[in-house]
Amino acid sequence: RFKMSSSITLMSIINLCEFSTIWIGGVIQKKIGIRLTVLSGGTLLILGALGIIFFNNLLAYQFMMGFYGCGIGIAEAVTVSNACAFLPHKKGLINGLANVFWTLSCSLFNFLGQVIVNPDGLPHDDKTKMYSKEISENIITYSIFAIICLAILTTITVILSFPYKKEKYETLSEEEESKEKENNEEKEEKKSDEIVYEEENKKRESKKDIS
Repeated sequence: RFKMSSSITLMSIINLCEFSTIWIGGVIQKKIGIRLTVLSGGTLLILGALGIIFFNNLLAYQFMMGFYGCGIGIAEAVTVSNACAFLPHKKGLINGLANVFWTLSCSLFNFLGQVIVNPDGLPHDDKTKMYSKEISENIITYSIFAIICLAILTTITVILSFPYKKEKYETLSEEEESKEKENNEEKEEKKSDEIVYEEENKKRESKKDIS
């Protein structure tokens, strides 16, 4: 059984741990690489979800939700920053897409949670501010579903997270590209001038030979 106020506390713990560990992801990435960093973050997410199944004590439950928040903070930031490294001129687009899919996933899982946990939309008890035991037990089913989804998404993200190598993938900035373009045009003009100069010299030499 759980109270409605407990969900507010849990969300606060998740957000606190998430924003407190965002910088840790970057530190870990420098030492073990992007893929192992994402894997470690995904593992913490799954551990947090497992806490819903194995813990009935509210304090222990809140502690495991801290793992869940840390997993989000570690895995999310490095994934976005790694994508920005490949497309430095599209950072706004990448962050926008990350926020869009984050919002869509929250809406989707909220809908699925409602269907699995409380399909009939039963209200909580007005006196105790608690839901029924049946609804509480449905949370375990939803947790198993969430764990499977997290494992699949973590695996896909690890596979698609190619490490960024500066010397291999570095792209030129717009100023550097314009400078390079100007240098190439100047080189082509010099070559054309040299060709014209050589042709004029040949003509002069041919005239001297005729005379």
